[in-house]
Amino acid sequence: MQDAGAMLDERNYTVGITLVARQKLWQDALYIFRSISTAGLSPNAFNYTATISACEKAGHWQMALHLFQEMLKELLADVVGFSAAISSCEKGFQWQTALDLFQSMQRVKVHPNVYSYSAAISASERGGQWALALALLVTMFTVRILPNKFSYSAAISACGKNGQWQRALRLFEEMVTTHVSPNVVSVNATISAFEKVGKWQLALCFLKGFRSITPDLISYNATMSSCEKGGKWQMALHVFLDMYKKKISPDVTSYGAVVSACEKDAEWQLALHLLRRWQRKTAKNLKLSGGQLLVSAAKEGAFPKQKVAPLNVEEFSAKMFLEAFSEKGRRMNTLSKMIEEAEVQIKRREQQSIELQAHISQNKLEIAHLQLDLDWHRSALEGAEERRKELQTSQRKLLGTLHGKIYGISDQASSTMCPSSPAGASFPRPPDRPPGESW
Repeated sequence: MQDAGAMLDERNYTVGITLVARQKLWQDALYIFRSISTAGLSPNAFNYTATISACEKAGHWQMALHLFQEMLKELLADVVGFSAAISSCEKGFQWQTALDLFQSMQRVKVHPNVYSYSAAISASERGGQWALALALLVTMFTVRILPNKFSYSAAISACGKNGQWQRALRLFEEMVTTHVSPNVVSVNATISAFEKVGKWQLALCFLKGFRSITPDLISYNATMSSCEKGGKWQMALHVFLDMYKKKISPDVTSYGAVVSACEKDAEWQLALHLLRRWQRKTAKNLKLSGGQLLVSAAKEGAFPKQKVAPLNVEEFSAKMFLEAFSEKGRRMNTLSKMIEEAEVQIKRREQQSIELQAHISQNKLEIAHLQLDLDWHRSALEGAEERRKELQTSQRKLLGTLHGKIYGISDQASSTMCPSSPAGASFPRPPDRPPGESW
């Protein structure tokens, strides 16, 4: 055995620790880890990290934290070890310790990765620190680390648990926008956010709105609870029946939600049958909802003097289905009225659209006429300008001809009246035409 152990190296030990960690055998993982020193070897960072993860998966955060502190003394801490230690403290509900470890990463100059941030956001969610969870999510974008579905799910849950359902919805929309595929955990976190404030319509949309995501027990319970808080016992019953259709077994939370919904709307008979069915199925009592139901029913006189025979399973199922179909019929009538009103509005808007289109056509025709008039006047102005230039040219030519004739007549008159005038003598030239005057 010792020869075989001497042939093993740190890598073989890491593989062994990882294998037993998958089965949550943290004690075996710890034994293998201690065997490294027994074999004369020094544990490396991978050995420590694998053992811390094994303790984290088994829920032993104290041992995981002890190993991490031991790792800090022996080796340089890395981001994987920090992430495993933060996650173990978060799952052990030690959210303050987890956040302290996250902040200490900066002091030892270890840069967090997406797993470190996700674990820190989950720790903030555990402690009800929704603002801190959002700040960590924003910081991830600042340092150029893309959040994954676990980061978003933890942030959505943190907002939802503190009544910030609008922020939770925006985070889910941002998750889809950034091409991070949501899973059932993120959908459940968003439905739970709606459940806290009774937004049953949104809860139903998320329950049925994702074909690629199969709802689980948590999805149905949160949706029924939102219907109960919204005073919609028929919808809560419809979701309860849909659980059987999807072959999901309801638990005490499921029965508690639908019984409480029926109780609030004075559906005592149906609520009592649901309560009896749960008691026959599990031999347990619904301590909270059942007790409230019996007291309320007694005050309202829901118990007749004669003994009421319990319904069997077939009668109970038939009653539930009839109620479901009755609710479906009422919803269909409501939808029909809404459709009729919508059709009337559509016809009115179509008529308004036709009138508007005719008005637009008339305006277009008037604009075309105005354009024609404008083109005609522009053409007339251009023709007038050309005619003015021609007249100016003709005027200049006429003036030149007139000047020539005047000079000719003057020379002829001078030669006739003074034939013996000395050589070189000449008569004075007529004065030039003043500017702006004509001859």
